[in-house]
Amino acid sequence: MRIYATVLAILSFIMLGVACSSEVDEGGGTLPPGIGDDLVPDVEYEVYLYFNPDSPVVVDRSRFLGADQEEVVTLGGDDQVYIASVSMVATSLQQFGGILGFATTSDAALAGNLLAQNPVEEPPTTTQVSTTSVQIIRGDAEWTTAVSNQYGSTELVSLKERNPQVWNMLTHLPVSEDEPPVGAGFISAGGDIIQEIANNAGIEVTGLDTAFGIVRVNNVAFGIYSDLPETIPDEIDVELLDSLDTGVVLVGGAGYAGVAVAFLVRSIAGKIGMETINLENTNARYLELEDGHLVLRNKGSLIYATVAGSRSRAEELMLRALAE
Repeated sequence: MRIYATVLAILSFIMLGVACSSEVDEGGGTLPPGIGDDLVPDVEYEVYLYFNPDSPVVVDRSRFLGADQEEVVTLGGDDQVYIASVSMVATSLQQFGGILGFATTSDAALAGNLLAQNPVEEPPTTTQVSTTSVQIIRGDAEWTTAVSNQYGSTELVSLKERNPQVWNMLTHLPVSEDEPPVGAGFISAGGDIIQEIANNAGIEVTGLDTAFGIVRVNNVAFGIYSDLPETIPDEIDVELLDSLDTGVVLVGGAGYAGVAVAFLVRSIAGKIGMETINLENTNARYLELEDGHLVLRNKGSLIYATVAGSRSRAEELMLRALAE
């Protein structure tokens, strides 16, 4: 997954250089099924991720254990569970809360029991099983206490209610009813989470915001597109993501007219060595990454970036984003 952590960090800094907070009208893009009904805690957070494929995917039970933890008791049931959805919010990689949805009550019970065995103490992780879902919260700050109090209460709200501008940006993901995104969400460009993701991915991003001019966008919306296998294997690497035709579309709203945004995109593309490519009847900016391919283009005051394991996939996703 390092390529996508790397790209998310770099692209968010790209967005920092060309965009600022702006009103964005609701669009007609295709989103993962059920995201409009997803309820989240009414608290501040810097990352939101919603995952919902067409059908549940099989995950090995070992994924719910610690990285260096052996399964010390026999809980019965299958070696695999069917996970149907994920809804997560976070302020950092160490402080998050979410709901994991499973296909059956037995799947949820097994996953909950395994998570409860996970000896994570700093910061602590708590779990709670409810029919076909598992609530998971990590962190020991006031924020996680507020999240814990709201789960299971009537205080949960939809993303559209919590942050209508983020919701509107999400609705400007490509119209692709034949291939809806399997996941979508947003990341804040104003806090420390991007730097944290970059550090965790082992990349250097210090100074990129200065080089790009520091005209802030508050949030960057994203969609994840992939031909998910029926079973998620133990190892997820670049080769697997390529074989699944995985790609990401990011979109940010700029506070300038389209002509000005196009100029800023060209300026930043020059700074980081992106080349100009022909994309059917328009131009776009392209950069080959160590493990992937990046395409950048504005559509009026919206800025789109796509990344995939192959150049053709990144270009295909950009063409979808630019289509009327």
